[in-house]
Amino acid sequence: AIADLDYKPSIIARSLRTKRSRIIVVIMESVINPFFATLFEAIRRDCEKNGYFVMLHTLSDRRYSRSDFAYADGIILCFPDDPSHVGNILEAAGDTPMALIHGCPTQPHVPTVLVDIGKGSAEAASCLLKLGCRSFVSVGGDRESAMSRVKNEAIRQILSGQNAAMQSLSVEQSHSGGIRAVELLEGQLSGVDAILCESDAIAAGVLSALHRIGLRVPEDIRVMGYDDILLASMFNPPISTVSIPIGQLGSAAVNMVCCLISGKNAEDQHFVPTLTLRSTT
Repeated sequence: AIADLDYKPSIIARSLRTKRSRIIVVIMESVINPFFATLFEAIRRDCEKNGYFVMLHTLSDRRYSRSDFAYADGIILCFPDDPSHVGNILEAAGDTPMALIHGCPTQPHVPTVLVDIGKGSAEAASCLLKLGCRSFVSVGGDRESAMSRVKNEAIRQILSGQNAAMQSLSVEQSHSGGIRAVELLEGQLSGVDAILCESDAIAAGVLSALHRIGLRVPEDIRVMGYDDILLASMFNPPISTVSIPIGQLGSAAVNMVCCLISGKNAEDQHFVPTLTLRSTT
């Protein structure tokens, strides 16, 4: 009868019957940033495997309300830079199960996939010290960003007492931001041994600008990225970077929110970045 009538189940009718929409809302800063685009795709694939559709929200300055998530079975909030966003979304979510992916602890009562971003920055700085670098530039995002501060402070702690100097620059988290960083440093780069970038997108811009002014990488100056997005291995030269297991983060968050939806407990998960050394160091 199903074949004869070419019957197709109605998702709307099913949701009315089961009180489930089969929709998980994913909230992140921006999908223009390649890191977030990669993370979103990892989450989308795992949600699909578990029978869920995904709806993307990008964070804005407006306050969220209950109506924003009334249709959702679950919420995954990814790396919110402003701590107030977590509290607001948690309040707006009400009873809707929510999981958080973050680089620094914010809300202890929210099930969290935590990435030790500070340790990744510390490993990168330690590696460059071992390679003989003593004059560093740290190029990061907004100075108000909690994650930028964590990364920057981790580098400072490693360099402390090592007869090493560091200056910090704040630029846009993009290829053009990396180019801007080198423009701001032009005339001051002769004594710089290494540039530590907060993202691979920034590192790619730094490399482009260094090439333009005739500085060789890594012969004249070493460059380290962060995230290990696909761009890092495709760029010329391939970028040494701090690798975040993006696919594992997505899977862990989806499994976490699926457990919460089914009424089970979800334990926090902890990931530590690793170094991937390529041609820029």
